[in-house]
Amino acid sequence: MGEETSEEQGTGVVEQYVAEFAKIDPASDAFRYPTRRRGQSFGSQLVMLDLISLRNTMQGIENYFLAADGFLHSPTEGDSLAP
Repeated sequence: MGEETSEEQGTGVVEQYVAEFAKIDPASDAFRYPTRRRGQSFGSQLVMLDLISLRNTMQGIENYFLAADGFLHSPTEGDSLAP
């Protein structure tokens, strides 16, 4: 089989990040709330969080989804640009 395209590589990287986030915070609430619904601690294993790295990663993921959205909404061959 051939080499992966840059789009496939980008998709693979985003899938890895999403899986990593899901492993750390499966219910997607540990970073949004200080405790669980009944007041229990989330018991996170994270000791330190590199916010600069997190910001850069999230910006990269945002760019990936913005590009995918732009691609999905772009006219295809044969489509008319007229309303």
